[in-house]
Amino acid sequence: MQLMLVAREHGYETNPMAGYDASKAAAEFGLDPEQYIPVMAISIGKPDPSEVVPDTVRYDVKDVTEFA
Repeated sequence: MQLMLVAREHGYETNPMAGYDASKAAAEFGLDPEQYIPVMAISIGKPDPSEVVPDTVRYDVKDVTEFA
């Protein structure tokens, strides 16, 4: 998360990813698969300034929670 926050501070956007073959990723980067296990991949890049980003919808907390 710290890497992602620092990237945003410098004008980059990030996206955490899961669901990849960790052993293949370790081999691709020359890591010892017995010692290192990649647990997350993070894409990083500059956004296209001409692309319009749609607004997101935030639900009110009382609409999505229920206390018994």
